[in-house]
Amino acid sequence: MLSSIDRPRVSLVATGAGIAIRYGFYLFGIVAFAAVASAVIGLYGWLPQSLAREPAFQLAPADVASLSRQGEVVEMAGTRFETWHYGQIYDRGRDLTITMVMPPKGSPVTRHFGREFLDNATLRHARPVLSSTYYDLETRFGPVRAVQMRVNADGRQKLCLAFISRFETTSLYLRGWTCEGNGSQPSAGALACTIDHMAAPAALATPEAEDFFRQRAAKRGGTCGAAPVTQTTDTRPPRRPRPHRW
Repeated sequence: MLSSIDRPRVSLVATGAGIAIRYGFYLFGIVAFAAVASAVIGLYGWLPQSLAREPAFQLAPADVASLSRQGEVVEMAGTRFETWHYGQIYDRGRDLTITMVMPPKGSPVTRHFGREFLDNATLRHARPVLSSTYYDLETRFGPVRAVQMRVNADGRQKLCLAFISRFETTSLYLRGWTCEGNGSQPSAGALACTIDHMAAPAALATPEAEDFFRQRAAKRGGTCGAAPVTQTTDTRPPRRPRPHRW
């Protein structure tokens, strides 16, 4: 049995342990809440955030005459997407969509037709089909690669050109498509000149993108044009494998 002297000590120890356990639970709750909040904030940063402003760039009015215009600016995971829709993919006539993508500084830039278009939310319901016919487009901003594409626009087939830029910078790149509603194939040369006439009345989102755009936009002269991509094959006879010596 405990003596009358030991009982206060045991009571004091028990009280201290209870306080430690209680505050330990408080601390655990704070840490858990901070972890959950951090995860939620991180997830929020990966969700698309629409900005209430127009894209800083635009196409020449003469190149998109008679087409309605709708712009949107979205940020997601540090990447900025500025898009102009001239007409809509489901319109019976011509439409053109062009997006300027500005990734975070130092991030790798992958430009793959399948990833950029077959998984595109706007095109998904139009069931895009990419062909094997490609074009090299030349503009004052740099080269652009285009490919013939076919979409289903509310039960009607439209012939299109999808394109992705190959500019000598990782600060920005262009992607988009243009479609004709009369059954004809869009002109790759006309698309090249439309991109060549692009302007930016306002400053772009990053200093690197702004510097690149202004330097290339200052170039003068006829720099736009397009040519089919020449597919090459190795016509040399196959080499006979050398026998291995043991």
